[in-house]
Amino acid sequence: MSLFKELIDKYKDVIISIYKLGIDCCGDYCIIRVTDWDRIKELRCNVYGLMIDPGQVNELLRRPSLIKLLLRRGINRLIAYPCITQDKITLLNKLGFTVMNYFTSEDCSLTQGVVVHLDTYKIINLVGRGIIVYVHLYQPYIRGRGEPIRDINSIFDIALEYLRRSGIKIHLILDELSH
Repeated sequence: MSLFKELIDKYKDVIISIYKLGIDCCGDYCIIRVTDWDRIKELRCNVYGLMIDPGQVNELLRRPSLIKLLLRRGINRLIAYPCITQDKITLLNKLGFTVMNYFTSEDCSLTQGVVVHLDTYKIINLVGRGIIVYVHLYQPYIRGRGEPIRDINSIFDIALEYLRRSGIKIHLILDELSH
């Protein structure tokens, strides 16, 4: 992973911030992948946000006490993976949450900030439209193709250099497993 750290250091001017995505992480730069709402209720630290699926959105909306608990603890940023519909986004916004859709297809509703994979053309298009972009690099993407990490780094290097030359800045989300 030291090669990946070097790559991140090389593109400090492109990468605004780096967040860790995990199940048990804590801190202002942590995004928790929700597997169980009861674990979140017992959480004793600050986090940047929660990644939830559409089923968990529905469960959250049925539990006003959980909504109140999250907002009282300052946990108001939700990343919906896969993306949710505009009506649910609007409802969650009215309740006090900031929703970021994980952009999985062109059918996804745009939100002020979105999460995408490292697709330079999509990133440039979204940033050009005034959208804040979070790029998610996850374990299967990094190691899933059977390529050595050095080859994957060269792909990231090309993409990040293209973003640099285009004047684009991004936020980066790394899976806990990739640290």
